[in-house]
Amino acid sequence: MTDREDAGRLRGGADLDLPGLRLAGREAGAGAQRLLEREVRGHVQRLLDVLVSGEFRRELSALAYDARQAGERVAEVRAA
Repeated sequence: MTDREDAGRLRGGADLDLPGLRLAGREAGAGAQRLLEREVRGHVQRLLDVLVSGEFRRELSALAYDARQAGERVAEVRAA
C-alpha cells in the first residue's frame, strides 16, 4: 500500500524505485502484499537470468573476473 500521493505515480513494479516512495507492508495473504511479492520475485528472476547468461559471463571474464559461478544460488530464504 502507498499513500494517496504516491498511488497515482505507480504503474508497475518498475515504479517501486521512485524517489521518496514509501511502502507499507500488508498482512500475509492480502492482495496488495501478494502483488508486491509477485513483482519482487519477477525482478529477482530476471536478475538471475542475466547473471547466468553467456553474454554477462563473457563480459565479466573480459574484465578478468572469474565468472564460473555467476548467478549460482547459494541460499534460499522462504517467507514466514
